Amino acid sequence: MRHSSENISQSQQQIISDEILASQLQVEEQENRRLEELDERRKSQEEMNTTPNEEEVDRERILILEARREEILKIMNGKD
Repeated sequence: MRHSSENISQSQQQIISDEILASQLQVEEQENRRLEELDERRKSQEEMNTTPNEEEVDRERILILEARREEILKIMNGKD
């Protein structure tokens, strides 16, 4: 009988061990999902942060082009 109860005890221990492993896997999966979500948010935030910088660069380019255009017009008017 004792051999049988040891088998049950071992199988119960295995079940508990399996349940613990399953719980740990679930926790790891949840943490991975959270990290992925945070990474996506960070990427999204970076994209939002770079957009104004790109717009600012575009504005500066436009100002430079307008200044060049005015210089060209002044030169052309002076030659006329």
